[in-house]
Parts: sequence; structure tokens; C-alpha cells
Amino acid sequence: MVSDPLSEIRPSVLDALTAFNTKFEKKTPYMYTDVRGLVTTGIGNLIDTGGGMGGYGLALNLPWTHRGGAPASKAEIIAAWQKVKAAWPDVQGGSAQSLTDLRIDEATINSLVLDRVRQNHNALRAKYPGYVNWPADAQLGLHSIAWAAGPYVPLHTFAGAVNKQDPDFVAAAKASKLNDQGNPGLVPRNQATKQLFLNAAQVKDQGMNYDTLLYQKDLPS
Repeated sequence: MVSDPLSEIRPSVLDALTAFNTKFEKKTPYMYTDVRGLVTTGIGNLIDTGGGMGGYGLALNLPWTHRGGAPASKAEIIAAWQKVKAAWPDVQGGSAQSLTDLRIDEATINSLVLDRVRQNHNALRAKYPGYVNWPADAQLGLHSIAWAAGPYVPLHTFAGAVNKQDPDFVAAAKASKLNDQGNPGLVPRNQATKQLFLNAAQVKDQGMNYDTLLYQKDLPS
């Protein structure tokens, strides 16, 4: 296994990941709870081990500061985390930003994104061995699926299409949809993921540069 999983992902994909995911999930420098009551920050990055009011361990790994820039103490981080946790379900999502003044900076959010991509990569590489050789759009499409549903989500028709010796990215585009019933926020991500695999088919069929991300033009600056 390579020393850094990110070296197997095309640079154009790594450069686009934060902006891409920000299109579908808000970038939040504060702690908030998701619909399940788990404390989260960044771009949907969990900082909750699921251990009730004692599940704050992941939050302690981040460099939280007060709005004025002063570093937060361990006790302050725990207190803030528990306050946000206890406010659910009455206060959740963006409404939680007023519960505490602790914030993380842009560099920390970007680091959280890449850490999660590293974790997803190892699982994706085992499930889709050829993905390290795919066009950039297909790699980003796969990471879009993994970001929304986890790297182990069962998509059998999709896997059959992309795991062929000659990957069928058109079929993959049709089979890439995640179940968005009751989750309208997932609809635009599904549409983007489908387009990414259609882009990959175009790159492959026309012999274009696999390192070039066609979807780049649709990302916010």
C-alpha cells in the first residue's frame, strides 16, 4: 500500500474536493448536530464517537479558537461540544452556531476533508480496484458517492459496470443514484454524480487527458 493514499488520486480531483462538497453541504466552522443528533463540523465531518455526552474525543483533536482568536482550552472544547449535543433536537444544523463562539479555520476544514478522503480511498480501492486509473471525473464521482453514503454503500449494478476490464461509465452514471427518498438535499448531488460519470465516458471515448477534470467549470471559485 502506498504511503499516502492521496498520491493515487488525480491532483485535479484533490483540488476540487472541498469546493465540490461545499456545493451540497454547507461549510461550517462551528459545531452543530446533524439530523441524527451527532455533533459535526466542517463539511459534514463527524466529531462525535456516538458515546452520548462523552463522545467528544474527536473534537479535542481540532484547533478550536474563540472568535477573537484565543485558543480554546480542553475544558472549553468539551463544554461547547456538550452544549451543542444537549441542545438537539430543538437546536440543530445552522441554528447551533450561536450556542458557542468556538470556531475552526479554513485550513482545518480542508484538512478534515482530505483526512476523510484518505479513509474512504482505502475502502474504495479494495472495492473498485481499477478506480486509481479512472479519469478524474470518475474518481470525483466515486468520492461523491462515498462522501454522501460511505465507501461501503452497496451499489451492485454500479460496481458491475465500473469493475469491468473496460469500465462502462455510461452504465455507471445510470446506476450511481443514491436513494434520495425523503432526502431532497441529496437530489442535486445525485445529478452531479451522474454528470461526472458521463463526463468520464466522454474523456475515455475521446481519448482525452485523464488528469483533466471536465466538471471543474461547474465548481464555485
